[in-house]
Amino acid sequence: MKKNLTFVLIICINFCYAQNSAQKFLIGGTAHVGNGEIIENSLIFISKGKIEMIGSLDSINFDTTNTQVFEAYGKHIYPSFILPNTTLGIAEIDAVRATRDEREVGRFNSNVRSQIAFNTESIVLSTVRTNGVLLAQITPRGGLISGTSSIMMLDGNNWKDATYYKDDGIHLYWPEIYHHDRWTHSHDFTSKDQDYQTDNQTKKYENDLFDLHNFFDNAKHYSLLNDKDVDLRYEALKRVFKGNSSLYIHANTVQGIKEGILFAKKYNIHKVIIVGAS
Repeated sequence: MKKNLTFVLIICINFCYAQNSAQKFLIGGTAHVGNGEIIENSLIFISKGKIEMIGSLDSINFDTTNTQVFEAYGKHIYPSFILPNTTLGIAEIDAVRATRDEREVGRFNSNVRSQIAFNTESIVLSTVRTNGVLLAQITPRGGLISGTSSIMMLDGNNWKDATYYKDDGIHLYWPEIYHHDRWTHSHDFTSKDQDYQTDNQTKKYENDLFDLHNFFDNAKHYSLLNDKDVDLRYEALKRVFKGNSSLYIHANTVQGIKEGILFAKKYNIHKVIIVGAS
């Protein structure tokens, strides 16, 4: 079964990315449409890299003139998987620092864009692609604000070719601590954690929160100015304030999620997505 699924997925990849190719028919396979509908002995018509029609091969008449026909009898065809919140293409080998481009120095890197760092020659991409993942949200890491993610296709000659949707949102990592195999918020410590909750850790959390509010206050004021010196970090947040881009808040504790939502409401940010929430 794995060979059948992989074979069909490879064909689908060629269909999806060959934007200037001729019209194609994929016939005979079992089509899983994605809405619960399953079509046995299906016919899929693809033109210029887009699926134009899916139906039963027995009930559709089609002309094969100037088209390519691929037989998929006994195979299963289903929509590609989409992998969110990943460092595919910007981190190759974790143990080799020179191959990791997923994080920058500093705590506020809203101007960092994962799109232009995406490496289409990464050996990992082909492995993931043949298992059915064709799109991924390439997400930077590190700091309080790590940067902007983009939706990338896992095939292309360069990052421009691979771009599906650029700059879909800014990623904010809410101040939390991973302690004793679980996420811990500064307000969640129990008596057993008193030895771990030091003044320095509490002070760091308070400083992070203060700096986060201060950064967004400055960015909000910056977005209202007409005459100003360009600051790329604040420029990146203008789309979030206007509602043209999402704010992804990475928060895992109940308290962290609550604070993150209230934080977004304070700055009138409407497109908010919680990531993690473990």
